[in-house]
Amino acid sequence: MSEVHTPEANSKGQILKSTAVFGSAQVIIVLVGIARTKILAILLGPVGVGISGLYQSVLDLFKTSSGLGLGYSGVRDIAEAASTKNTKRIAEVILVLKRWLLVTGVLAALVTIIFRNQISHATFGDAAHAGSFALLSIPLFLSALTTSQSAILQGFRRITDMARSIILAAIAGLVSSAAIYYFLGINGIVLALIIAAVIELIITWFYSKKIKIDKASITIGKSFVEGKAMVKLGFFMTISLLASTASMYFVRSFVAHQAGLDTVGYFIAAWTISSLYISAIFNAMAADYFPRLSAVQRDVTAIKKMVNDQTDIALLLTVPLIVAMICFIDVLVPLFYSRAFDKTATILTWQLAGDFFKVLSWPLGFILLAKRKGTIFLCTEITWNVLFCSLTFFGWKLFGIEVTGIAFLLAYFFYLVLVYIVVGRLVQFEWSLRVWKAIMIFSPLLVLSFFTARFLNGSMKFLLGGLLTLIALAYSYVQLQNIVDFKSLRRHMLKKVF
Repeated sequence: MSEVHTPEANSKGQILKSTAVFGSAQVIIVLVGIARTKILAILLGPVGVGISGLYQSVLDLFKTSSGLGLGYSGVRDIAEAASTKNTKRIAEVILVLKRWLLVTGVLAALVTIIFRNQISHATFGDAAHAGSFALLSIPLFLSALTTSQSAILQGFRRITDMARSIILAAIAGLVSSAAIYYFLGINGIVLALIIAAVIELIITWFYSKKIKIDKASITIGKSFVEGKAMVKLGFFMTISLLASTASMYFVRSFVAHQAGLDTVGYFIAAWTISSLYISAIFNAMAADYFPRLSAVQRDVTAIKKMVNDQTDIALLLTVPLIVAMICFIDVLVPLFYSRAFDKTATILTWQLAGDFFKVLSWPLGFILLAKRKGTIFLCTEITWNVLFCSLTFFGWKLFGIEVTGIAFLLAYFFYLVLVYIVVGRLVQFEWSLRVWKAIMIFSPLLVLSFFTARFLNGSMKFLLGGLLTLIALAYSYVQLQNIVDFKSLRRHMLKKVF
């Protein structure tokens, strides 16, 4: 079948091609993630997974709070400058971004070192891990430098170089961390994080240097003034990401105090499976989606069409995966971790169901960022985090660790309703008939897959699960084939990435 050349098909075809290029890298990231979590589970066990997750939570928390959202606002400003082809303006924007991130990286590292004892007490209840938290200042500083290089690649829409850089960084990080865990065990967790940050910086620097950028001459004072515009939008993104990271930190710490580090490991395992594989598709689409949406942010009609196209593609790519993962969850968890993570499946079933609402809401949130509606964006994001933490806290006595999955689903349902109403009033947005059709077809499949996973056993469970998965795959395949020919798409992907 040849490609369909209607305007709608061409628009969605562009989305699919961009997604395929970066998505191929995300597939490798997923495989590397599977290998990494498997290594963690085998070499370190649930306690090691729990400790690693807590270190990562703290690292993410400080990255988010110190970054000032410059990774997002920087991409937007670089993309806007690049569209004008004004080489002087492009160079100035990049220099301003680099200077701001350098300063924020240094400050974040110093704060981590100074307050290492307090961080250790807040996380583990004692100061035994203070030295490890001081060492986390190294990957924290390096990540600030990496952010500037990544923003350049994404701002220029260098999707191929982005894909290649994350593939190399992921593989190199996996090999190094596996060796460290093998020889040092739990004591090597922080060292693995440091080595991974060094590798990522070197690789992103190599690819970003391939972009020809003029030298900019701009004073420190002007850099401060110019950067305030980035920080203004980035501030709201920072608070949003900080709230998200803080909520994850709160829930992990809450679970640790209520049920121990092994239960934290169950929760982290469920969260990883739920978010990693869906996020891989989101990352693949967002690499090109956000710069394109920012470029047309003054055209309401173009925004509505682009968001509907992106939502349609997102549903077709993610829902069959969600259905399959729910139906075969009993095989999934031991495969990715081990049989010691038996409690993970119960949490994961709820979270995967909640991912459906996450998929629907994901393209909508970018409208607020592209339109510079930082305050509104912040309010919607904080609403989700407050709901998730509150439902987990108040539902613990009734449901135990399972409440983390229930809270995830309910929080995303209410978040979807909220953000849909908000963007509807902002740009008169509403889902297209194609999106509504996909929702009406996929919703019953998801409900049936949920009940299959929870209430059926034996051969009947796998037979019905396989049937539901095939129906979801068949519908997506037919719809995607009407948009772009898979053979040409595969050739395009292999040419660009490999």
